[in-house]
Amino acid sequence: MRTYNQMPERLGMADLAELIQERPGLSVSFYLPTNERRGHEVPQEPLLLRRLVEDVGRQLAAKGWRAGEITTFLAPIAELAVPDQSFWPHQQRGLAIFRAQDFFAIYQLPEPTPPKTRIGTHFWLRPLISAIGADGHFYLLALSQNKVQLYRGLGDVLAPMTVPQLPTALGETLRYDQFERTLQFHSTSSSGGASTGRRAAVFHGQGDAGDERIKHQQLDRFLQEVAEAVHRRLAGQRAPLFLAGVDYIQSIYRRHNHYPHLMMANVPGNVDHLTPVELRTATWPLCKEYQAELTKDALKRFVELTPLTRTADNIETVVHAAQMQQVDSLFVSPLVDDADAHLPATEHWGTVDATTGYITRHTAPEPADEELVDYAVLQVLRHGGTVYPIPAEQMPGEIMAAILRY
Repeated sequence: MRTYNQMPERLGMADLAELIQERPGLSVSFYLPTNERRGHEVPQEPLLLRRLVEDVGRQLAAKGWRAGEITTFLAPIAELAVPDQSFWPHQQRGLAIFRAQDFFAIYQLPEPTPPKTRIGTHFWLRPLISAIGADGHFYLLALSQNKVQLYRGLGDVLAPMTVPQLPTALGETLRYDQFERTLQFHSTSSSGGASTGRRAAVFHGQGDAGDERIKHQQLDRFLQEVAEAVHRRLAGQRAPLFLAGVDYIQSIYRRHNHYPHLMMANVPGNVDHLTPVELRTATWPLCKEYQAELTKDALKRFVELTPLTRTADNIETVVHAAQMQQVDSLFVSPLVDDADAHLPATEHWGTVDATTGYITRHTAPEPADEELVDYAVLQVLRHGGTVYPIPAEQMPGEIMAAILRY
């Protein structure tokens, strides 16, 4: 039996970059909803995953795979399809599993997804875009006199990060400096006689303005060191950084900050006794607001560029532009559950000419077909574009829309 850490990985932009790579052979994607549990609830997900694995096995057999090949290929996923108390109780709301030749990855998702699988020449990415949003992830720096911790957030999930040379206990630093000054006082007192002792009494005065000035300098230096460590750790990143802590500590930190994507929105107040779950709950609305602003700005750009023929709003034009590396920003609507039969179709099938980018659409999937929205997502991500998940009612095009580079 394969052993696992407490949780599978939380998807980030580096992981997404790996998933969009071209790979030999077939790529299989599994998506299923999961639940946060309390107590000794029996997980239902293993049974659901087992059914998905069996379904994929039948599809691979129909493609000519031998039984032994199927068993070996699906073994890492099949091992999860048991009520393993070291794995299933620690899930969040969704799970994505990816399997290809010499590749196997599991990721937690912040939002539930319909239980589905997809076999193709690349991984199925569209459910990920719906789950993580346009910007993918964010950072939260919790600051207090007793603890400093940097977190990476995906959706409403927070994971602590290791930051080399990050001072983590402001209070300990202040006490250490006070101890050094005490040693200095005793050394001076023993060599300077009674006169030195009288001067030392002033040095130890509680609430003394000079003492408060020294403490402020210590706090300032401490937060400068924190800011420098965070900047080194996040160098080259573009995700937003939110602060959590009392106002005066946040204010000092901002003076020393060098990370260009520090947000003004923050979590105020003492965070000493807040758990990661409570910090996640407080930060999640800020992240949602940030992503909503990103999407709003992108939609505004779409409107402004439409008269300049720098936009596309029908599936044929968008897919062609994506294949030709012309898409800067892509707008897609999230998938809906198959049970919502009254809603318009959210998957569209056809073939794409790899040379010209032109497509032939089909009403039902055929063996060589691509799901065209997912294909556009893949091409845009591979060529450095941004994908924005937006509700269908906000979509400026019939199915998806794009801002073009030229």
